[in-house]
Amino acid sequence: MPPPRISVVVCTRDRPASLERCLVSLSRCDPAPAEIVVIDNAPHAGQIRGIVASRPGLRYIAEPRPGLSHARNTGVEATSGDVIAFTDDDVEVTAGWIARLAVPFADPLVACVTGAVLPADLSGEGACQFEFTSGGLNNGFARRRFDARFLRQQWWKSPPVWAIGAGANMAIRRSAFATVGLFDPRLGAGAAGCSEDSELWFRLLRAGLHCFYDPAAVVHHYHRPNRQEVNRQMRAYLRGHVVALMVQFSQDHRVAHLLRPVVIIPIHYLRQLARLTGRGDWKGVHMIFMQVLGCAMGPFDARRRLARPGPPHLGEGSNRK
Repeated sequence: MPPPRISVVVCTRDRPASLERCLVSLSRCDPAPAEIVVIDNAPHAGQIRGIVASRPGLRYIAEPRPGLSHARNTGVEATSGDVIAFTDDDVEVTAGWIARLAVPFADPLVACVTGAVLPADLSGEGACQFEFTSGGLNNGFARRRFDARFLRQQWWKSPPVWAIGAGANMAIRRSAFATVGLFDPRLGAGAAGCSEDSELWFRLLRAGLHCFYDPAAVVHHYHRPNRQEVNRQMRAYLRGHVVALMVQFSQDHRVAHLLRPVVIIPIHYLRQLARLTGRGDWKGVHMIFMQVLGCAMGPFDARRRLARPGPPHLGEGSNRK
């Protein structure tokens, strides 16, 4: 089969210098993507339009509604490729990124391909904390295929769909959006905090489609260098993770999604706190406290967000309010 036409969507918000670095790396891809669309999630700032206009062949689209899911959905609607690849403005892609993402799509069951997300700069204390203490974004160096069997874990265990990859390095077949809907605007940065990617993968697997992790599709991510910023980020991650679990519970009513924030996560962090307190690592204790705080905020945030509309369908993602 001929390789799919791959469109690239880059979502950005108030980071012009980071975006320029990302766009330079995309210009080195071989083969080049069919198109590159930049979604400006803070168009009032007025900086991004000029950066995109200075580079031939790129398209600029403003999406004033805050939230990464809104921005990505607008990108899906604006592109024409068979596959839409997503990366973020704080990422540099490697030259072979498009080529490696394309290979697994030769299998028609594969709806999503993710790849390795490696640290680009570990000179900051916060970046090292994020990579080595909080776990970073990399999911290992072995190829893995995920299907519906991955969802059938022990009754008490919520399926770890977050292990499929990271939204900073993923590609989705367009027809898969027609099957399961677009990204959930209640989730992700600018909304609940994160997990708009893993919740979409959850829906893909439930629909009988496959996800594929190929560590040869590499991007490099610039973690936040400041420890305080990373702690706030981890609080948002845990809050968003809990909201996503509640969203998944609303779909299949498995009690495992509720046991994770109520039992499994608290036990995990109590053990972490005991270990870090025992060796006097007060910076680590503060980091764990922020994550516990995010977990505690999750159910309250979920109650508010689940009253709102969920994922839009393909064809209405860019105009649904």
